[in-house]
Amino acid sequence: MPDLTEIEIADQHNISGAKFSLIEAKQRGVSLRYKNARLKDAGEHLRRLKYTRTGPEFEAILLTIDISRRRAYELMALKSQKALDNLRLATAQRVQKHRQKPGNS
Repeated sequence: MPDLTEIEIADQHNISGAKFSLIEAKQRGVSLRYKNARLKDAGEHLRRLKYTRTGPEFEAILLTIDISRRRAYELMALKSQKALDNLRLATAQRVQKHRQKPGNS
């Protein structure tokens, strides 16, 4: 695992911003519009991290944020103006296909 002790200030800002945005999006009682805005914010922070770090460094950063690579790419796609409904539909189809495979419950 790469050493993340020498993270630049801009990267620290993006890590903190992504964490904050994800926490805010999970809050109950907030409007759907607010939640979508926070998810897009998280996607923007992740996109900046993705393009300033190498693959292993980005993976290590995702571990500190506590999200999977797949979720990170979904958030980055959301930021690039893909509709949230389309992303959710694609995820639901992928999960349904996975559950239909023999041996999965």
